[in-house]
Amino acid sequence: MSPDECRRRASECVTLAQSMVNPANRLQLLIIAQAWLKLADRAAEESGAGPNLDGPLPLPDDENPSDPSPGSV
Repeated sequence: MSPDECRRRASECVTLAQSMVNPANRLQLLIIAQAWLKLADRAAEESGAGPNLDGPLPLPDDENPSDPSPGSV
């Protein structure tokens, strides 16, 4: 699969996530979108194009906890 196709699918996941009312569903779609972007970078590296340096997709503020792993020290 081409890097562009992977990025397109990531974009679709983000669009779907924006329409979700349930925060858990929205978060899962954003996690899937990030996985598509990682696949896009891998595909780009394998094709010699190099990774996309735009960075990971940011989570919406309500889905971006200040402590991502509660209870860990």
